[in-house]
Amino acid sequence: MNKMKLSKKLMFFLFILSVNIFGLIIIACAILPNTNVQSGNNDEAIGFYTSGLDFAEKGENDKALIDLDQAIIINPDYSDAYITRGGVYFNLSDYDKALNDFNHAIELDSNSAKAYYNRGLVFVAKGNYDKAFEDFNQAIILNPNTPSSYNNRGLLYQAKGNYDKAIEDFNHAIKIDSNHPIAYYNRGLAYYYKGDFYRAIADWETVLGIDPNFEKAKQNIEAARNNLTTM
Repeated sequence: MNKMKLSKKLMFFLFILSVNIFGLIIIACAILPNTNVQSGNNDEAIGFYTSGLDFAEKGENDKALIDLDQAIIINPDYSDAYITRGGVYFNLSDYDKALNDFNHAIELDSNSAKAYYNRGLVFVAKGNYDKAFEDFNQAIILNPNTPSSYNNRGLLYQAKGNYDKAIEDFNHAIKIDSNHPIAYYNRGLAYYYKGDFYRAIADWETVLGIDPNFEKAKQNIEAARNNLTTM
């Protein structure tokens, strides 16, 4: 089999669709808490948190940081505020500050799947894939219903060449959300690396059924079909 030479090195991006052909796609959008009430909060802390969360979701990072700082000053045990502020720092590529906030959130609430998931993203960004794997794994233990956790852990399996385990994780992500184009896309890559070009093409065609504008899936299908003709 004359298999096309591909780079198996993971490429991680903060924007999901900024990938090269055959690039694996990590879901690197921080998951922000949507709860406002925690032990020790008062109306003022909740107000600043809610405002900061709203700014964060709009991408107004500077304003978000001002309000989240105030929420934490008022209630230093506000774990969701640390998670959200960490997410803002992550989006600003300030990974050390993001890591500090997620560490603090985990110290306050060791059962926070969001904190572990987001810290895993930071470890990916910093190139510490073993710690990232541990955090995605813990996020799945605490909340087994988040497809992005399975997707991202699957990519780490794939980076180690463990394509069967990667496919298992992508399958889990798809089972939770059957309209999850990223999981189908990455599973297609795992099949490709295993030499199963037909299944790879089928997954990328499913991606296009969900998102017809997913250009990388189109390019991968063409390349895989060309590869089949040379077998």
